[in-house]
Amino acid sequence: MNNKIYIVLGVVAVILVAVFVFSSNNDSLVEQQNTEQAVQNPGEQQQTVDQIEGNMQTSQYQSYSEANLAAAFEDNRKIVIFFHADWCPTCRVLDGQLSAGNEQLPEDLVILKADYDSDVELRRKYGVTQQHTLVQIDSESEEIKKWIGGGVETIVQQLN
Repeated sequence: MNNKIYIVLGVVAVILVAVFVFSSNNDSLVEQQNTEQAVQNPGEQQQTVDQIEGNMQTSQYQSYSEANLAAAFEDNRKIVIFFHADWCPTCRVLDGQLSAGNEQLPEDLVILKADYDSDVELRRKYGVTQQHTLVQIDSESEEIKKWIGGGVETIVQQLN
């Protein structure tokens, strides 16, 4: 009986080692292919990064920062803080809608994307306890309205 257990454990160990070795080799191969592609087409690689960053930094959708907040105040824009988490599927949907730009949003609106996981003090300030929370604030950084979830249409409906 004990010999059968050792045989089964040995087979499982061999399978686990094989899976680890295969996945490590596969990751190295993908990394090598990406590196070769970047060396062959460096301009193309940079263009992709620039396009991604450009999509995020539209005039209406920006990363949360004190500088972006101050600029929105200077322009007398309506401000909504979007508490986003990368691991949140509904957050990713709204992030995609906002990154692509949206004609439904009022021109005087700026949405600042705050990281739910790392912007802890900002979460505490507005009593945010869940990702995909949106908080509209006034020119004194005081909360006007707070809601959870929704897409672009919800943002437009909730604005004061």
